[in-house]
Amino acid sequence: KLPKNMKKKNIYIGWDIGGAHLKYSIYFPNSKIISKILLCELWKSIDCISDNLKIIHDKYDEDYKIINAVTMSGEMCDSFSSGKLGVSKILSIFKKRSYILYVYTRDGIREYNQSIGNNSIASMNWKIICDYLQRSSKDIIAIDIGSTTTDVIMLKNNKSLNKRINDFTGLKYSELIYTGVLRTPIFAVCEEVIINNCSFKVIPENLATMADIYRVLFYVKRQDDYAATSDSRSKSIQHSMKRIARIFGFDYTKDSKQSIIKISKSIMQIHMNKIERIINLTMKKHRYQKDSLIVGMGVGEFLLKNLSAQRKYNYLNLESFLNIKIKNSDIKPSLVAPSYFLSKIIKEYYE
Repeated sequence: KLPKNMKKKNIYIGWDIGGAHLKYSIYFPNSKIISKILLCELWKSIDCISDNLKIIHDKYDEDYKIINAVTMSGEMCDSFSSGKLGVSKILSIFKKRSYILYVYTRDGIREYNQSIGNNSIASMNWKIICDYLQRSSKDIIAIDIGSTTTDVIMLKNNKSLNKRINDFTGLKYSELIYTGVLRTPIFAVCEEVIINNCSFKVIPENLATMADIYRVLFYVKRQDDYAATSDSRSKSIQHSMKRIARIFGFDYTKDSKQSIIKISKSIMQIHMNKIERIINLTMKKHRYQKDSLIVGMGVGEFLLKNLSAQRKYNYLNLESFLNIKIKNSDIKPSLVAPSYFLSKIIKEYYE
């Protein structure tokens, strides 16, 4: 506890509030940043935001002055009647507790007030990455593959080439792709897999997710496997195989194990082919050189690493690109890039 006459030092918390997960990064006075990813399914209740805010503030408020900065994509959750209302409801949780609050808008960081249009706040978490990486002098294509979506960020001559101003335009210009590596249903990636001239048709039900594919192939580490399963059963290899088998219309047995692994490898390659098409389209459309640098981040960064090895792309992950050193126990900045960069941006802005 601080002595009563000692002034509190600031800590800066970048909050990235999604529809399924709450991510936050805390920038401490010693320049250390810690990050967390919490399950927070807004379609069930937005109380998970309020509950976690209280826990964090109660933990640090006695010793520090807490400066909050918020970005979000959770306003698109179907529990809100509109995205505009979703932004208001999420931000009202902070204001009800009289927390110091800044928001990331289309025009950058701003102290929150009612005059800021909700549309300029909605789904702007990708732009934090864009604005921070603009500081680099390199021409890059940055790709953030998350649990649910993939963001494509294009920078040339220290300027963004993105036309995206919301999710609609992001989808329109192929700068937002609704495919991730954890929550995405398998049928969103492919409809059919061919193994040894045998067709395996995908049942278009949410019986299994891409997390099951990448668990079976040992690409998703346990500490990074933060999404819920489609059937609420465990994240074990066996349960993942059972879910994969079910989505192809058969039951898992020990004899089917190798077939499921082959199917999973084929689906992974289909997924990587989709990303490759996006990269090639982006390079052609914006006249990037073939050896232009691709910077990968997100829980699905391993896909970019594997694809780059196949296609000989000039590739770095986010930590290597920015020379960020982390300990094995820490959550990598690339897993929480919007909240991580937001904690740094709000510190710079506030001080």
